[in-house]
Amino acid sequence: GNDSRLRWSCFGGSTCTSPAQVTDGTGFQGYPWIETDGQGRFHLVYSHGLGAGRYVHYNRYEAADCGGSWHASAEVLARAQPFSVVYPSVGLDDGDRPHVTYSQAMEATPNPAVDCSSGTCATHFHCYGSNPGSCIPNYEQHFQKRTGGDMGSGTWAGPQVISSEAVGGLSHHGSLVVRDSTTAHAVWLQDTWDVGGFHRIYYAQYDGTSWTTPEDTGIGAHAADVQADGDDAFVFSNNARFTQRPVAGGAWATPVTVASGATTINLIKLRLGPNGRLHAVFNQEFRIMYAMTDGSGAWLPAKPVSPEVIADTLYGNEPSIDIDSAGNAHIVWSQSDCPFNAGGNGAECEFGSIWYLETHYDDLP
Repeated sequence: GNDSRLRWSCFGGSTCTSPAQVTDGTGFQGYPWIETDGQGRFHLVYSHGLGAGRYVHYNRYEAADCGGSWHASAEVLARAQPFSVVYPSVGLDDGDRPHVTYSQAMEATPNPAVDCSSGTCATHFHCYGSNPGSCIPNYEQHFQKRTGGDMGSGTWAGPQVISSEAVGGLSHHGSLVVRDSTTAHAVWLQDTWDVGGFHRIYYAQYDGTSWTTPEDTGIGAHAADVQADGDDAFVFSNNARFTQRPVAGGAWATPVTVASGATTINLIKLRLGPNGRLHAVFNQEFRIMYAMTDGSGAWLPAKPVSPEVIADTLYGNEPSIDIDSAGNAHIVWSQSDCPFNAGGNGAECEFGSIWYLETHYDDLP
């Protein structure tokens, strides 16, 4: 019945707490993104609902580490239009205030589907698929931030549109990093098929009031993550492509491939460590890989952190990473013991368990 509850567990240094539902809500809860603020509290955004009833929800865990609890009710972010929102991402400024980006449908999905084999769709729709294709809504990348107050008493400003429908009809898989109340950077997938292109990673920068005109980073990919320091913005995509440019402006560097054979549809994570080195995790032929830059900014060879894929099993997926003050990597991912496409749903084997590893790049073989 499309009832998928969002659950969480906290690792306290030696053991994980028992998995528990974040809030008491029912229905589909998915696409979670979590960040930690300067007080050690966790901030979470996720999608709740299906179709036109899907909203972005925000919640905060009111204690450092594993000793607190989530609010019983999440905050629901207002939508610019009464249509579906997906793929939220959260970042925190220097005042621990959350900033959120997500994808907002511009129209409702037609039911029944509208055949677009002739190549024609209505305004704010584009033709997806073939033999025949269907008209699906365009999506825009939106942004909101909290302007003050605590959970329940603050004010959410926005939403603002940061993508351009003229570039392509579908903006998905957004990610952002927030440096302070007047500096943020965002990337997202811009699907340009409907204007004769392909998947592209686009970027924009925030000055506390408005966003710059979206820029093509030069990377063709399905998803990407972004980090930034005071000098440069860094972008890493799910097919292990990397580029950067000065925060003050200028051309994007020619993208480099960190590892060949990375899958084309998978979420990844990029982190800037305390010593200025970049850390990235991604999926390479269904094995989770970890790469890091050296002191000069060049990428060191990627190393596997998940089990080897054997006999068409042990598939790793959707990794995430964070770096502690000592430079140690904390990596989580979904691991399936099911043979690929076995039965379609993995009903007869362990499917999608969550794995965790604390390591240092130099300690990996």
